[in-house]
Amino acid sequence: MDKQAEVSPQVTRKPNRAAAWAGRQVIGLIKAATISAPPKRTPEQGETRRSGAFVARRRGGKMELVPYERFRSEEGELIGASRLGRRREQGVTGLDVVAGVINDDYNSEMADLTTRMSRFEEMRRSDSALAVMENLVSLPVREAKWWVTPGDDEKFADRVWENLEDEMSHSFDELLRQVLLAPLYGFAIHEPVPEIKPDGFDGIRKFAERGRTTVERWDFDASGGINGFWQEGVRPDTGGWSRQFLDIKDLVVWTWRADAANPEGLGIYRQAYKHFRSKEFLEEAANIRVERTAIPIPVWTPPAWGGSKEDADDVLSISNRLIVGDNVGIVLPAGWTLTFEWAGSADVPWLDFIQWEHMCMLQSVLGQFVGFGSGGQTAGAPLSRDASSLFLLMMNQIANWVCATFNIYVMPKLYQRNLGTEFLKADSTKRPRLAHGRVGLRDLDQYGRAFRAFFDKNTLASVDELAFFVELMGMPPISEEELQKIVDLKASSGAAKQGGAGAGGGTRFQDSSRTGPASTSAENGPQNMEGHGV
Repeated sequence: MDKQAEVSPQVTRKPNRAAAWAGRQVIGLIKAATISAPPKRTPEQGETRRSGAFVARRRGGKMELVPYERFRSEEGELIGASRLGRRREQGVTGLDVVAGVINDDYNSEMADLTTRMSRFEEMRRSDSALAVMENLVSLPVREAKWWVTPGDDEKFADRVWENLEDEMSHSFDELLRQVLLAPLYGFAIHEPVPEIKPDGFDGIRKFAERGRTTVERWDFDASGGINGFWQEGVRPDTGGWSRQFLDIKDLVVWTWRADAANPEGLGIYRQAYKHFRSKEFLEEAANIRVERTAIPIPVWTPPAWGGSKEDADDVLSISNRLIVGDNVGIVLPAGWTLTFEWAGSADVPWLDFIQWEHMCMLQSVLGQFVGFGSGGQTAGAPLSRDASSLFLLMMNQIANWVCATFNIYVMPKLYQRNLGTEFLKADSTKRPRLAHGRVGLRDLDQYGRAFRAFFDKNTLASVDELAFFVELMGMPPISEEELQKIVDLKASSGAAKQGGAGAGGGTRFQDSSRTGPASTSAENGPQNMEGHGV
């Protein structure tokens, strides 16, 4: 009998090898933390260390050793490992969501997604101010110049733009129209459908729109991001009811103002809703008032003996026909008399109240300048110009948002699917980007004068300055090589010969003493060396 049996003959259990191994791992961790120089810091709350098939982690101020597979199932990948310098996201977004259904609106009438979208659709289809708002948001952005800026492969950028412009089952303009409903409703959803083109390019067949009212509930991850959503709706081919899960990897969710990571966003229609309801009430009250003012109220006096029920029914029928104008003449029942009462003049300024709510809705898109000159709303040219400039600033920001969303969620997929093919070299590292020109109507006279003045041979500029001017004017991008040619041409022609910044000159601009008389007229613009307007 061995020594252990001599000391404790009652112990007959087999040794727990897993527990012994785990103990050695803990001892090893303690030794490693003790003898290393400099001493390792104590893991903080939530921090983990991996040891073989076990992970040591600190929970509630205590170290514990758990199997790695259990750790992965409980906390995902080794997030927060000090070796990689990463930490697990711990906070919450604050979004009010239960079982995937978002309830984040103070107005219970507008909290439900289906009810809210149906109300917005009624507003859009029935009110002129809402129709103007849609055109104000959509038309200027769609009218702007759009293109794909190359990354490090110009051929691939051209191929992507060709796909978007000419090879989809709908136009790129139609895609923009659908996307630009997101700032109004709060969000829009598309499913980019991939397609291998005849030349082998892995592109997009269409951006299939997914209705906002088909969202039954969202599927969120632990950090508040979207895994996808459950969709319910009627299939147009069979007429049957369909319910399915759509993965976010196959979707593009265009969210406008995603406060607290709310995928449903905050649309402009929601901000205009209160004014729409007020306007709706005022219009109904005004119509009633006009009707009572224009059409007198018939007053019937029965005979002294009271009359019969049949006579009373005849009187009510006559009244209805009088109000709608069906009767030219009438025959009174025996003993009944008829007089008319007038409600008086409609002295309430209904139009002013209605126009005020109308303007408030337009202000939701900074489009109040559209209503200047109507309904008592007046403004001078400077105020109207300032308002329209602020509106165009907003439209440029909306166009930037479209590009940013596209470049984050669509362009990387096209890039990865075609990497290493004849369309995109394998060593490419920079993706192309969707871009747009400046939004808004352009004063061609001012544009032409500014263009000629800046590119005039008597004015020197660096490549960076030219690139900034090109971007400022909303022009398509010009390569650095082409810009350098312009710089070299300007340096060798005009300004350098007259002592500019080129050939040892001390100023970056032309010598005014060697030019013609300067013009003081904003209409004529600056003058060049020969005295002609530039």
